[in-house]
Amino acid sequence: MESSGCINWHDAARQTLSLYNKLADRQSKELFVARVAYDISPDFDALMRILNASNLFPVETNSERSGWKSILKQIKAENKRLCLWGAGTIGHVFASALQHSEETDFVFCDKNKKGEVLGQIILSPEDLLSACEQYYVIITVSASEDILQFLNEHSFPDRQILYAFSIPSAKYAPDYFEFQELIPYQGSFVDGGSFDGKDSIRFSQLRRISGIYLFEPDPNNFSKCQANLASVGIDRVKFMQMGLSDKSGSATLFAEGTESSFLIVGDEESHISHMSCDNSKLLEVSVARLDDIVKDKIAMLKMDIEGAEFSALRGSERIICDDKPFLAISVYHRRGDLLAIMSYLSSLVPEYRYYLRHYDPGIYDTVLYAFLPKKNTSNGKEVLDYNIYGES
Repeated sequence: MESSGCINWHDAARQTLSLYNKLADRQSKELFVARVAYDISPDFDALMRILNASNLFPVETNSERSGWKSILKQIKAENKRLCLWGAGTIGHVFASALQHSEETDFVFCDKNKKGEVLGQIILSPEDLLSACEQYYVIITVSASEDILQFLNEHSFPDRQILYAFSIPSAKYAPDYFEFQELIPYQGSFVDGGSFDGKDSIRFSQLRRISGIYLFEPDPNNFSKCQANLASVGIDRVKFMQMGLSDKSGSATLFAEGTESSFLIVGDEESHISHMSCDNSKLLEVSVARLDDIVKDKIAMLKMDIEGAEFSALRGSERIICDDKPFLAISVYHRRGDLLAIMSYLSSLVPEYRYYLRHYDPGIYDTVLYAFLPKKNTSNGKEVLDYNIYGES
């Protein structure tokens, strides 16, 4: 990639295309392009490309799915403004993307909040309805059906509702077992960043487990894991109150007691590195290389460790090379993670092929799945077939 201190962009382009061609379906390829575009410029158009490529959040209106820059220009040409209905987490993501696109002429609408968010005023639903001809609306809450019904009942112009989510909020979570047919039937499960242990429980329900290695450095989360797995009577679990890294030792953890607890890795490109930390929640915790801990065969390795994935994968090199497990790796915490992690895994196991899925109505929860394709015994060519592992 580099020569005399300079990046060889021709090689970089060829390597990126090689990774793109290892993706197993069209949705993965569309998400790959959208995610890389967002890493380059996290603006509104790039955000909408991610959401449209995810196929989880269909547009509920008569508006075109593509060309958001044109739509925003149209709104200005009509002397109207954009309104984000919902000033919560999803609304923040949309607003930040708009501001990154230098689009600042928008407002929020929220029935439970007043004042301003990110420097933009919050309208009440009544205020929005009284001036409905002035606004185009994007519904930025997880369950939009009630709001769509409210707007329709109050004769809000249908053509001015641009985008709405239609999946209940309970489904906004990574499904690390979406491709469960690809998981080998023999071997243990590594749950990196377990949070509450429920992914380990789910694995035990899908497979006759050889064992589970559960890693969770946050003390409160670790206790949840122990309690949850004990409540369903799962044995053959090794509980590891530590983080994963490329070297064994210690690290600083921001221990929030939630799924957002994270190791401070000092990377300015991480979306969590700019969060203000309560110093009282900073803990010194143990970290280890997975290769130093696990000696038996691994069937599946899952990592959602808030920006430490690449480092942890480097500490798992032997396991990945020897066992070639099914992988489910979060690739959204740091700019460049998708390309870096795919490139690294492909260098270790050139046979790996990949699926990419996005599970969040914002920029979070993009998961990369790595698997071994089945070989056609007659001609030796790859067959991208889910049922590549069967019980004998």
